[in-house]
Amino acid sequence: MKNQLSGTDVTNKGQWYKIVISSGEDIRGMEATSLMGKLSLKFRLSGMPMDAKVFRDRNVVGCYVYYFSPSVLDFANDLLTSFKATRCAEPQDLTSLTPITL
Repeated sequence: MKNQLSGTDVTNKGQWYKIVISSGEDIRGMEATSLMGKLSLKFRLSGMPMDAKVFRDRNVVGCYVYYFSPSVLDFANDLLTSFKATRCAEPQDLTSLTPITL
């Protein structure tokens, strides 16, 4: 998929990414918890960059949708790749999203 992040193509500074976790209801929460736990660890190990932002769209039913600011790729490229992150536009209304504390 052209918009999917790969381990070698992080050359788009300023590019936002999103991850959609749409697995079965029984494991969706576990996958989201795993993603956020691993991301939080990478965030702390990278010095907790102030410009790293993560948001969740809680208005979507049946899946978890997360948005990642461009600086998250500086420390979590491999993680986002493993969760099949895709390029996206910066969300237009961040106030409609829930900020995630890493």
